[in-house]
Amino acid sequence: MARPLRLISAVLFLAALQARSQEHSAGGMSASLLRRAHEVLQRAVTSHTVGSAVGLIARSNQIVFIDSVGEAEPGVPMPENAIMRLASITKPITAVAVLMLFEQGKLQLDDAVEKYLPEFHGLKVAGRDPHGQPSMLYDLERPITIYDLLTHQAGLAPDGSPELNSIWDEAKTVQEFSARLARLPLRFQPGTRFEYGPAYEVLTAIVELVTRQPYARFLTDEVLAPLKMTDTYFFVPPQKLQRLAAQYQKDSTGGALSMRRRRGQEEQPTEFYSGGGGLRSTVRDYYRFVQFLLNKGVLDGVRLAQSRGAHDRQSGSFEISG
Repeated sequence: MARPLRLISAVLFLAALQARSQEHSAGGMSASLLRRAHEVLQRAVTSHTVGSAVGLIARSNQIVFIDSVGEAEPGVPMPENAIMRLASITKPITAVAVLMLFEQGKLQLDDAVEKYLPEFHGLKVAGRDPHGQPSMLYDLERPITIYDLLTHQAGLAPDGSPELNSIWDEAKTVQEFSARLARLPLRFQPGTRFEYGPAYEVLTAIVELVTRQPYARFLTDEVLAPLKMTDTYFFVPPQKLQRLAAQYQKDSTGGALSMRRRRGQEEQPTEFYSGGGGLRSTVRDYYRFVQFLLNKGVLDGVRLAQSRGAHDRQSGSFEISG
């Protein structure tokens, strides 16, 4: 599914308008606006904004709307229980895993990354000339911290750069990925600005070292299973492959959509568990995770994280809230 956040924003906007209507259906939501939610999804497919989509609206811990549009592949209607590649909305789940380890006292948000990954010691920062080209290397003013990784303020090589693309292509594990990433100079001093990039792969490597197990096993045992996210995986198992929806992409003109991967086409499983973009899941499963966040760390009586005040660099507290 392309551009999922645009769809999510549109559907949530419709949900917010429900108070204007006196016509109600399940969960106190406006029946007419819920019908319009389907129209929003259908228009996204008709206009080739996305190839297929599943939309869900919930209120007061109750699902009041779920619908699917488009095709899981040509000629196959998109099912509501389709498994889709989450891409970067994998990151909130990894952030929760890190915060759980923080609450267990197994790491601190202000810990230097080099405490866990020694190859991050003594990194250099690339200076830039007036034309934006690298000129000289500078010493770090302070080490990268776990908090910098969580907030994309570490200065790591950005997505799309040739150097990073090469690492993505060749690294077999997140440990190898992090070690190779540490050989590149930083783009800026840690904590001085925001730049989206591969920080959550480094976080995943730290989680594996702290827990002494593969990230997939830790995440399944400590987060996914307790939240009953039973359709969420890094690699979809064979018995569920037919539910893995096709992945669409825009053509070179940015207009028509074409198939990037067909329904049921999964990558060969590896030991590289990308905490920044590797999970596959269903809309219902991801709803359970979102509801867990809205409930400030608890779902169906299961608490995985404590709700705290806003993050404070002195006390190390961090908020989990809606």
